[in-house]
This record gives sequence, C-alpha cells and structure tokens, in this order.
Amino acid sequence: MNFTEKLNLLTTQSQSQIEKSKKVQAMLAGSLAQQDYVKFLVVLYPIVSNFCPVMALAAGHAADKNQQIVNYLYDHIYEEKGHEQLVLNDLKSFEVDVTPIAELPAVPPVQAMLAFNYYSASHVHPVCVFGMMYVLEIMASVYGGRAARSLAANLNRNSMEGFSFLDSHADLDQDHVIKLRNLFQSFTDESSQAALLNSIKMNFYLFEKIMDY
Repeated sequence: MNFTEKLNLLTTQSQSQIEKSKKVQAMLAGSLAQQDYVKFLVVLYPIVSNFCPVMALAAGHAADKNQQIVNYLYDHIYEEKGHEQLVLNDLKSFEVDVTPIAELPAVPPVQAMLAFNYYSASHVHPVCVFGMMYVLEIMASVYGGRAARSLAANLNRNSMEGFSFLDSHADLDQDHVIKLRNLFQSFTDESSQAALLNSIKMNFYLFEKIMDY
C-alpha cells in the first residue's frame, strides 16, 4: 500500500474502534449524564491547553529544515490559541469553579498523550505533531458537532451554552482535516511518512483510552 492507502485504512479502523466506546455512543445519543459531560471537559482541558505549546515546539525543531511545516504550524497556532478558554467557559455554564482546573493533574491517558507528543515532536520528527492534530481534529469534525447538539437537546440547552468548544470546532476542524491531508502529500520521504503514521496510530489509541477512562 502507498502512504495514502495506509492513512485511509488506519483512519477508518481507528474511528471504528473509537465508535465502540460507550462514552462516545452516549455523547452522540445525547444520553451522557451532565456530571459525566462535565468530567469529560475537565479531562479534555489539559489537551486543549497544551495543543499550541506542542505545535510551537515542533515548529522550533522544524526551523531551518522545512519552512512549509513551520508556516503551517504558525498559522494553526494563531487559529487555535486561547481555545482552552472555551472549555473553561463551558464548565462555568454548569456552575463549575474553574479556578483549580489548570492545577489539577491530567488523568493517566492524557498524561501519556501529552508526553508522547512532546517527546516525538522534539526527539523523533517534527511531523509527528501532525498526528496529534489530525486525530483531534477528526474527532472534533466528525463527532463534536453531533455530540454538542444531542447533549444540548437532552439537557434543554442551547448548543453554545456549555457546548461551545465542541460545537465551534465541528465545521472549523473539518476544513483543518482537509488541509492537513493535503499537507501530508508533501511528505514524500519514507522516514517522514513512517513517523507521521506512527503518531496518528498512537494518538488514536490514546484518545480511545481517554474516552474509556
């Protein structure tokens, strides 16, 4: 198989596995309890707050080596910066005190995801960061909007009242996924392709563990 075929197969198989998660199914059906949704947002926060720093680290390691990667990451950092505030705003809408959120230790699978992505971006290959971006943006574009609408309807809320992070990323990240896949076509050397595919595989796996935590 060529790179695109491997990417498509990995994506399809990984999404199929994640869709078996009881939490994912409950979110899409709108049956997830409010306290469990709040817990999901708390778990999600350190991923979102570290998204831009991981990209910045990868951009630093790609500097003077691949300007295309650097430019893409800088543009994406600009688009994503401050999105952790959306998560905090959603929590506040459920009357959660967000003061200690940033100081809470991330749950184990989130720690593993962040550790993998920081390490791989700096010690393996800068393209590894796109594995994290690709997986998170697929999750948001394919499932985020559906989950936001279903949960909001079940809790008799507007989708922007407590679900702004998921809802706002549905369309935005669909465009991001298309742009990422176009970017991937420029990675023609085997080492870049192998590093990227491994990162995508690991991030899908770790995201599945996060949803099952």
